[in-house]
Amino acid sequence: MAEKGEGRSEKKIGTYSSPIAFAYIFNLIVGAGVLALPQAFNKAGLALGTILLLILCAMSYISASYVIECMAAANAYERMSKRRERVKDMTAQSRKPLNYSLKRRSPSLSKDSGDSLSHSSTEE
Repeated sequence: MAEKGEGRSEKKIGTYSSPIAFAYIFNLIVGAGVLALPQAFNKAGLALGTILLLILCAMSYISASYVIECMAAANAYERMSKRRERVKDMTAQSRKPLNYSLKRRSPSLSKDSGDSLSHSSTEE
């Protein structure tokens, strides 16, 4: 007996076919406004349609600039918050008592020389 799903391809939930994906991307890039431009120019006339199109282009540019500025400000705020947290963690760690389990050694001085500043690096 054949199993229930054998012989046919099962579609994954949440995926799109290539033509649907193309339609979504085309709509995202071009937008519905571009498809309505010929009718808008027909009703408004060439001169008024051009003036309105230029005004809307300027408004779109300004809006996009504001969005980019807001994204940059949000990114800077996030970085600043992370930096503050790191500094706060570093200051909290510096206030903890240090563990001195290792013995501290002073620099070894040469016994042969009477000079207290002579080290083993002067020997050649």
